[in-house]
Amino acid sequence: MGWTLDQPCRTQCRLGSPLESKFAACDSSIEHALEVEEESERLQQLFVRLSDRQREAIVLRYFEQLSVQEVANARGIASGTAKATLWQALRSLRKWMKNETFAKLSTGEKAGI
Repeated sequence: MGWTLDQPCRTQCRLGSPLESKFAACDSSIEHALEVEEESERLQQLFVRLSDRQREAIVLRYFEQLSVQEVANARGIASGTAKATLWQALRSLRKWMKNETFAKLSTGEKAGI
């Protein structure tokens, strides 16, 4: 999965602003793009830890952009079950991300120690 510079950087680099501000804007955009890429990779790693039914529900709801009722119909379950499955999956992802962030901070990885 590759990254691209976001629109503000490309726009600022084309404008006639001073050279220093062009580089500063592009540097911050590159840093942002790298952070987004890192976050995406972390989510992908955590995503595979979900159960098959949770992964399927997340894909249908957020990637295929189906409504909760449509997710329920596609899986042949009640809408309440679909909601609960989605909630459990999101709760697990949040918990795992929080634990990873805490582990990194406690080891000094993000602090540059």
